[in-house]
Amino acid sequence: MNRIRLAAAAAAALSVAAGGVFAAAAQPAPAAPAAVPVVPVAPATCMSIVDFFASPCQVAAYGVRFYGTLDMGFSYMTHPTPLDPLPGPGVGQFPVKNSGVRGAGFTLSPNALSFSNIGVQVAEPLGAGWRFVGQLEAGFLPTSLELGDNAGSVHENAGLTLAQQRLGADGSGNGQFYNLLGFAGFSHDTWGTLTFGRQNNLGKDMVFAYDPMGNAFAFSYIGFFGATAGGGDTENAKTTTALKYRVNIANWRLGAIVQLGGYDQGNASQGMWQASAGGDLHLGPGIFSFDVMGGFTENAVSQALAGGVNAEGVGLTNVPQSLAVTLSNNTNFMATAKYVVDRLKLYAGYEWIQFAPPSDRVTSLTDESGNFLCNSASFGGSPACLVGGLPTAINVANFDFGKKVQQTVWTGFRYSFTPQLDLAGAYYHADFSAFGAAPSAGNGFIAGAVPEVCAVNPRASGNCHGTADSVSFLLDWQFAAKWDTYIGTQYTKLNGSQANGFFVDNNWSTTAGIRFRW
Repeated sequence: MNRIRLAAAAAAALSVAAGGVFAAAAQPAPAAPAAVPVVPVAPATCMSIVDFFASPCQVAAYGVRFYGTLDMGFSYMTHPTPLDPLPGPGVGQFPVKNSGVRGAGFTLSPNALSFSNIGVQVAEPLGAGWRFVGQLEAGFLPTSLELGDNAGSVHENAGLTLAQQRLGADGSGNGQFYNLLGFAGFSHDTWGTLTFGRQNNLGKDMVFAYDPMGNAFAFSYIGFFGATAGGGDTENAKTTTALKYRVNIANWRLGAIVQLGGYDQGNASQGMWQASAGGDLHLGPGIFSFDVMGGFTENAVSQALAGGVNAEGVGLTNVPQSLAVTLSNNTNFMATAKYVVDRLKLYAGYEWIQFAPPSDRVTSLTDESGNFLCNSASFGGSPACLVGGLPTAINVANFDFGKKVQQTVWTGFRYSFTPQLDLAGAYYHADFSAFGAAPSAGNGFIAGAVPEVCAVNPRASGNCHGTADSVSFLLDWQFAAKWDTYIGTQYTKLNGSQANGFFVDNNWSTTAGIRFRW
């Protein structure tokens, strides 16, 4: 079904191209479309298909623009995962639980630099400075032609052992034909832009703008693991029923977003709000940009595979894993900065996230992609609660006896040797506090205490303290108007609780690829 929907979307775009409705743009389509779509003011018309592939022209007319991205890479990894047809990255460029089960080797790496997509933008003038704006975008995997479905990848790997699994990676794109974007609204030159529908939250916008690796799956720790953009849980990097407002006042900007509706409206939480402020300032010879954001997410959903772990916290390759859903109330704060001087861009970012008990003790829910999930223990072992033949657990008590805090910091640079050749480097560090409770002598629980096992082996429990460190470098050459080729490498090491249940705790991958954006 996903292939049918993707083919229909592609056919619609190509039919416009075949009719000769092309327009020129000053720049190639960005890897991550802006929150407010902008159509070129005075596009020129391409005269042939050759021009479409060889020149910067775009498929646009009357305020409507069709666009797309195709990104295909090839990697060598010390601890790879098998290629999966559903999750956005396709393979585990960064260490996941089954990394390295099958040994080092080469693999296809779809969407290594950016998510392959097809979409349409609208910016129709209404007069007096007003415009009707909208955007619809579907992300897919070029290796399978399936729409990105991260939650679906977790479900399909449930009931399998680590040795049998491919890549089960939770995320915010979950099989919808508008899995990346789907919104409409109004924009004014002075009063800003108000839109409603499926949109990036403000944290996702900031990660796109302030990550030196541009949120790349193969090179960015905060791009591959979406908890930073999602304010705690990666499924919440996008919201299906979001009301979003952005406005620029001189060189300052403000933003706000609120979620209307809950699980039943296709969201991965029961409520969410965020607010942001930022600006661009002349500082010395360059421009200093910054943004800060705070937010709250209620009953946020995280889906993962659990079980099959030995006493040391290492994953077992021959024990099937079951679907585990964790709910939490997440509070987050993010601060980001960028300094641009001549050909050099310097980046820095920090985020603080607190995970607390959820507001509601739900025993069932419908996830973002429409799957009904229920706690097997609460439904008497009902077959409806089985995923992959194993019972599902909905955990609402994970933070009852101690809240968890995640802090992430990153820094990096991007240097343009020429307007077409960039070198980028980045370093990411994440710290996860110990949380939870330990049995007391009276068989009760001590609030705020952590499992005693952490003192012996911090990898043995996900409740222990843990860290992650990642470094990456990337060379990107735009050799034609809509084409670029790239090569880069990254190494990531997990410590303590972050390696709990993992077969190995590190991965080194080197990836080369080519990308076409129209």
